[in-house]
Amino acid sequence: MEDTIILAVSTGTGRYEDCELAIGAVERAIQKAYPAYEVRRVFTGRMAIERLKENAGLKVENPEEALERAAKEGVKNLLVQPTCLLKGDQYTMLSDTLQRYAGRIKHTALGKPLLCAERDLEAVVGALTAAIEKKVDIDEGTIVCLLGHGTKNGADSIYDGIREKLHSTGFTNYYVASLKDRYAKERIAAARRGKKSYKKAVLVPFMLVSGFHAAFDIAGEQEDSWKSVLQKAGYEVSCMLSGLGEIPAIQDIYVEHAKAAFSELTAREVGG
Repeated sequence: MEDTIILAVSTGTGRYEDCELAIGAVERAIQKAYPAYEVRRVFTGRMAIERLKENAGLKVENPEEALERAAKEGVKNLLVQPTCLLKGDQYTMLSDTLQRYAGRIKHTALGKPLLCAERDLEAVVGALTAAIEKKVDIDEGTIVCLLGHGTKNGADSIYDGIREKLHSTGFTNYYVASLKDRYAKERIAAARRGKKSYKKAVLVPFMLVSGFHAAFDIAGEQEDSWKSVLQKAGYEVSCMLSGLGEIPAIQDIYVEHAKAAFSELTAREVGG
């Protein structure tokens, strides 16, 4: 299709290396799937945009800027593929922003986030557990904590679905929590004294990119970080600070969602 571009929209990070390892990897996977079209990086996070410009000299547009540029360039077909995990606040705001350009860009399509369908849950659980157990020795005395950002609109209830899928497939020592859950650390700390008497804890960010939240909230040295709280509870703590976007099988899921949205876009162009 002529006059077509793809916007890969992420919350972003100001840490250049983390950005390229995770966000960049997803963008490159989408570009590989659609070599004939330009894939443009877009961040929703103002601080991430400012820090990446300051740290690496890179200018990244926000959604409004990217859509305005596309409209002025005369783009007729626009695919927006978000890299968020859930249909949370970011996804809703992105959808609202895209709708405002309905009269200026002829055909638009919004791809789904990482976790939407049952098969997404299965694929993510399979990909993530394989990646973790390839890097870390997990025994019966180890609890693995997958820690996500969380949302304000209740979309992070899908974390329960991830936990259930993990446990139903034999990964009963895996725990999923939101950083917004103020009691989650205490529940994990209490598991040290439970029936299974876990002795070791592996902390893994359940996030696209292992950025500031992973380095500070999860693995930081301050007394209220996950690492510090669990060490105080008696755990031997290790942190696997890599983002979901670094896993090829996770990249494949985003590409599948982009392809589904692209099919919608093609159908709209054919239909006029």
